[in-house]
Amino acid sequence: MSFKKYAYAFAASGIHSFLVAGGKVRDAVGASEMVESLATGLLDAVLESLDYDQPQFSRRGGGAFTVVSSDRIQLERLRNLWSLMVRQVLPGLAFQQGLGEGEDEYLAIANAIKRAERDPNSFQPHIPQAGPLTERNPRTGWPATTLKKYDTGHEFLDPATKAKRHFDFSRGERLYNRVTPQRENGCDPWKWPVLLYADEAHEVDRVGQKEQANLILPYKGENHYVAAIHADGNGMGGILAELARNGPKAPGAYPGLMKDFSEAVSRAVEVAAKEAVAILIPEAVDDVLPGRPILLGGDDFSMIVRADLALDFTQVFLQAFERQSGAQLRELAKKYPATPFPQQLTACAGIAFFKARQPFGMAFELAGSLCDYAKKRVRKCSNFHENGNVPSAVAFHRIGSSVFHDYENILKSEMTVAGDPPMRLTLQPYGVGETLQGLPKLADLARLASFMNIKEVRSGHARQLLTLLRRNRAEAVKRYGRWRENLDPKRNKKALKGEVLNKFDAYLTKLGCPEPKTFPELEDVDGVSATPLGDVMALLAMGAESE
Repeated sequence: MSFKKYAYAFAASGIHSFLVAGGKVRDAVGASEMVESLATGLLDAVLESLDYDQPQFSRRGGGAFTVVSSDRIQLERLRNLWSLMVRQVLPGLAFQQGLGEGEDEYLAIANAIKRAERDPNSFQPHIPQAGPLTERNPRTGWPATTLKKYDTGHEFLDPATKAKRHFDFSRGERLYNRVTPQRENGCDPWKWPVLLYADEAHEVDRVGQKEQANLILPYKGENHYVAAIHADGNGMGGILAELARNGPKAPGAYPGLMKDFSEAVSRAVEVAAKEAVAILIPEAVDDVLPGRPILLGGDDFSMIVRADLALDFTQVFLQAFERQSGAQLRELAKKYPATPFPQQLTACAGIAFFKARQPFGMAFELAGSLCDYAKKRVRKCSNFHENGNVPSAVAFHRIGSSVFHDYENILKSEMTVAGDPPMRLTLQPYGVGETLQGLPKLADLARLASFMNIKEVRSGHARQLLTLLRRNRAEAVKRYGRWRENLDPKRNKKALKGEVLNKFDAYLTKLGCPEPKTFPELEDVDGVSATPLGDVMALLAMGAESE
């Protein structure tokens, strides 16, 4: 006799849009805290009100959860009350949900997830609906329900923005506790900024958070560039499918495996994030760190960091994630000895460099697009199809135009020059971690940028080369030759004697340029001619330091 199993799957959708709506860091802090509380405190409160004792989860965290039961009515009651709670407490957040059934837990969960993905009610209308005379929040475009007055000026708030600024969420305590290193010897705790520039300070609600009201991201000199970083695990869908096929088949075992794996990934991301945050500590000013965590859920991690620290921060995070995920998976293998696990996990990241006054939300959209671009490109590496290993990689871009949502379009319109063949002004993405598989190495690019910043090399020539490449490639090659002559003490008596030119060629060779003496170009993984000069100039503009 068989007994059916039932599963209820819930997942917040469009989380990044919800986080950055309005374009203010302080609102993103509240939104992040709301998402962080979804599958923890709020869910616990709903379960307790339903007298739901010892629910069996296969996933819980990152704004999503899946629960399995033999009682369909129990899950229906949870679905009805939970969806009402989310709409009330987190207005403006879209979500998907589905109820599935099957002969075992695996089929029930799979069917619930499929129905959630096809949920016709996933796009809920914003309430209240706006009439022709309705005042709107000018930053979100949504109907305003609250007039917020400040010492100077006022602001119209929609329900979602008002909820994000509620004291329970605006402090950002949950995410703070997960990623912030602890201080010893009774020192005051580290602080995260809530503003990107001083002009926003008059809008901050000081009630209940006086100490945090005016914390502005500490910049370095006059460089007010910021980096929006988004990282995401590689091949997670395939790994979950493999675990489903090869995992334990005993009743109740599959949900436990999925939950343990999900928690292991979350722990790896959390520890890696703490390691990366630690490199910001020496740059703190009055205990204020030069960055701000935005999202930490599942295998996703989003962060704002001062631009000159972004590459080091991202590299530390990706390397730590590889290492920590390997340690977590080895522990899982001990608990499930018959289940094959990967040796470690990898991730890709996108970094969008933007000025503090540029649209914060759009920068994160570009960071997500850069991350997706990196994930697609690493699968074209020479060794991927032989061993299936996906390397960790980073793609970045400095925003210089008003249209910058999608990196594929930017690559075609801004980073490719016409010719036969055309040439890309970037080698994105760059490899990070133990396995590179033919990708240019991020550390080698950083060394080249530092070298180009020394007085003897004079990076202005590289900037002129980029300008010439867009006009006349033949002239650019000639200019490159004259630049090299100026660096060569054999041809120019005023040139600095030493290994300047040899070092320059060595850095280019490490990046894969076969003939650095002719021109710094190579064939990338798409088979397209490309040069690292555009990437070098972006890093120099962000504050790359000299050797």
